[in-house]
Amino acid sequence: MVGSYSTYFTHNGEDALTLLHSLTKMPHVILLDLNMPLLGGLDFRQIQRNDPAIRDIPVVMTGDENLASTAASSCTDVLKKPLTILTLMDAVERNTRTH
Repeated sequence: MVGSYSTYFTHNGEDALTLLHSLTKMPHVILLDLNMPLLGGLDFRQIQRNDPAIRDIPVVMTGDENLASTAASSCTDVLKKPLTILTLMDAVERNTRTH
């Protein structure tokens, strides 16, 4: 059974970092694509991992097969595109249970 979630959406990694730093309650999981404009997924993840305020938030990253293998060691979950909504929701469920 899939849970109900409140979400925030940004268009790029820079906006995501700004949003995260403005929140009083941190999200349970971050869904992140490797190919984002302005600040890509790997760069976002490096900044996030070095920031004590947000480093412990699990990250589910999506990307093509080549990029997904690059991100595997730095993320909680990596999903290769194309993916289904069920695959995505399973990853969200896994990561919200552990956070």
